[in-house]
Amino acid sequence: MGAGQKLHVVAVMRSEASGLQLDRECTDMNGARFEAHVGPLKDVRPEIEIFKTLDVLILDVNPKDASEIAVLDTIVNKYFPDVPVVGTAPDATIQDVRQLMRLGVVDFVPQPITKADLQAALSLAASKRKATTAGAGKKGKVISFLKGGGGVGATTLAAQAGCFLAADYAKQDKEVCLIDLDIQRGIAALYLDLDNRVGFGDLIESPERLDGSLLAGVTTKHESGLHLLASPREVMPLEIMTPEFVAALIDVARDVYEVILIDMPPVWNEGMYTALEQSDLILLVTQLSVPGIRQTKHQLDTLHMQGLLDVDVQLVLNRYEKGWNRAVQLKEAEKAMGRRIDHCVPNDYKTMSEALNQGVSISRIKMRSKLEKGIRQMIEGAVSTIEANQRDEKSLSAA
Repeated sequence: MGAGQKLHVVAVMRSEASGLQLDRECTDMNGARFEAHVGPLKDVRPEIEIFKTLDVLILDVNPKDASEIAVLDTIVNKYFPDVPVVGTAPDATIQDVRQLMRLGVVDFVPQPITKADLQAALSLAASKRKATTAGAGKKGKVISFLKGGGGVGATTLAAQAGCFLAADYAKQDKEVCLIDLDIQRGIAALYLDLDNRVGFGDLIESPERLDGSLLAGVTTKHESGLHLLASPREVMPLEIMTPEFVAALIDVARDVYEVILIDMPPVWNEGMYTALEQSDLILLVTQLSVPGIRQTKHQLDTLHMQGLLDVDVQLVLNRYEKGWNRAVQLKEAEKAMGRRIDHCVPNDYKTMSEALNQGVSISRIKMRSKLEKGIRQMIEGAVSTIEANQRDEKSLSAA
C-alpha cells in the first residue's frame, strides 16, 4: 500500500498559511483524499460531518499550551480512540514530541511540512489503522531470547533474527517488533544503529495510557522493517518493570505485531518471570565452553524451579565451528545439560562484526552466508514450533 493510498485524511491547521502549505504537499499522494479545516482543536468533534468518515487525523497543535494538550488528549483518547492521529507543529523539541507520543499520537511531522515526512507519517498511520481494524482476534507470537551466560550473543541473534522476519513478513503486510527488556544495559538500538531517544522511558512514564497507538509511537523502525522498543538511555531501577506492566506490554504488543521478540536481561525478578511466562517459546542461547554450558544448565534448572514447564524451550548454540573435536564436545555438552541442542548458529566473526558496525542485516554484508542460514533456521524453526502448538491446541479444544 502506498503511503496515502485510499485514505481519507482530515487535517486541522491553525492558520491559512499552514493549511495551504499542507495542501501543496498533499498533491499526488497515491489517491488519498485530503480535507483541510482551519481552526482551533476544540472544533474537532465526532458529530461534525467532516470528521465522521476519516481514516487519519492530522492536528496542528501547540505542545507548550496546556489547554491545547488537554483538548488533544480528549480527541485522541475519547473522541477518536480508533483513528490514528498525526501531530504537527513548528519548532517542536524532542520533549514536545515525546509528550505528544505519550498522549497517543502515532507520529509527528515537523513544520514546514515536506512530502517525504508526510508520506512516512501516513504510511505508519495506515499500518496502525489496519492493525486496529483487524479485530481483537489477532494475537502475535512471543519469542524470548534468554542468555545462558554473559557474552553469548543473544542480543545479536535477536536483532538479526528480527531483521530477517521483518523483511519476510513485510511481504504479507505484517510487522515484527523487538523489545529490549534489559532496561539497564540494553544494546539492541546500538546493534541496529537506531536512535533510542524514545522507548521504554516513555511507556513507563505513562503506564495507564499503554495501548497499541502509544506502543507504535515509541518504537523506532529499522531499514529492514523491524520495529524496536529500545531500552532507555538512562539507567532505570528494575523495580519499575512490574509484573503488571510487563504483562500489559506483551498483551498490547500481541495485538499490534505478528511476532514479538524479547531480548531478556541477565537477571531474574518478578517482571522478567512474567515476560518468560507470557512467551510462546524461549530461545536459550549459549556457547560451547565449560562456563557457557554450566550457566545454561543453571538457567534450565531455574526455569524448572520457577514452574515454567509449560513454555517451550529451545537451546541455541551460537558461534559454533564444525569439526570432529567440536562434534564430540557438542555431544558432551548435551549430556551435561540433559537435553539436545536444537539450533547451531555457525561462527562468522567478520560478517557479524561488519553488520553490527553498520547496524544492518548480515544479508547486506554477505548474501546467503552460512551464518544467515543458521539464524534463519533458528527463528523459522521457533515460529514453526509455535504454530504447530497452536494447531494442536485448536484440535484439542475442538475435540
